[in-house]
Amino acid sequence: VLPGGVGGNQTLTFRLTVSSGGVSHEDTIDVTVKNVNHASVADAGPTQTVNEASQVALSATNSYDPDGDPIVSYQWNQDSGPSVTLTGGDTAQPGFAAPLLAGGIGGSEILTFTVTASDGLLTGVDTVQVIVEQVNHAPTANAGTDQTKFEDSVVTLNGATSSDPDGDPVTYLWSQVSGPSVVLPNVTNSTPTFTAPAVGPGGALLTFQLLVSD
Repeated sequence: VLPGGVGGNQTLTFRLTVSSGGVSHEDTIDVTVKNVNHASVADAGPTQTVNEASQVALSATNSYDPDGDPIVSYQWNQDSGPSVTLTGGDTAQPGFAAPLLAGGIGGSEILTFTVTASDGLLTGVDTVQVIVEQVNHAPTANAGTDQTKFEDSVVTLNGATSSDPDGDPVTYLWSQVSGPSVVLPNVTNSTPTFTAPAVGPGGALLTFQLLVSD
């Protein structure tokens, strides 16, 4: 293989010597090797395994040209998997944010990307897979707004607007933190009720805690 992409030649000269009866004769032949441009070899890097919502870096820096020519352009494209936005898709090292996956934990999605590397005349192509794995996220507990009630009235606590970012089902657990003690039935319900206790002049403050779990 000759250095340089195309246009250069190199001449190889061979000599043949024939001898007989003490007499010899020589002749030479020239072989001209013409430079032929070879396609760049694209290398999209090894398979990666990443967490959802993490920053991912792709790399084609190990791409090369067998003629020693510089690689003048890169172009990345996503072939499969949940769509993402590539930053620097025309560079050797683009990046993207891994997508969020539905469900709490245990699932995954495979994203496939192709890089095309060019020396300006011919191109090479390679693909890489990025395996995105689910990460379990904590649910958000919402115990509702503060309430003011008369003694002996029915009070309803409301944690129904609590949520889980993964879409997982959640369980509830209410407990009283402070104030005159009350009987709180159905503590695992999102909206338990109780009867407000009798209090002295000025009233009393009751505090409840809601624990939400996926």
